[in-house]
Amino acid sequence: MAVKKVTMADIARLAEVSVTTVSHVLNETRFVAEGPRQRVLDAVSDTGYTPNSVARSIATSTTETIGLALPAMSKPSFSGLLKHIESEVRSTRYSLLLTDTEDDPALELHVVEELHARRR
Repeated sequence: MAVKKVTMADIARLAEVSVTTVSHVLNETRFVAEGPRQRVLDAVSDTGYTPNSVARSIATSTTETIGLALPAMSKPSFSGLLKHIESEVRSTRYSLLLTDTEDDPALELHVVEELHARRR
């Protein structure tokens, strides 16, 4: 049996606010009075709501993703760098899309073109 994903409309209904208010609370784009803000946060907590990253990408025209192509991830010299990059990205709202080009110039070009197609 499929589980219904909780939507912003569901959160708005539970918190007795508009979908716009839910959006402002979750994205911190405008001030929302403490009462409605707390009801939204409680509804999010009670339902386990998670944002739909695809819908967000469409609405904002951004993916909040950083693409990283490395020539050979197995090289020891990249492990420390990769760990630092991942740590920094994790501290933001961004995701890290990582790929290994295996020191292959043709694959590197393909990967860079793919990352460019996903830009923003």
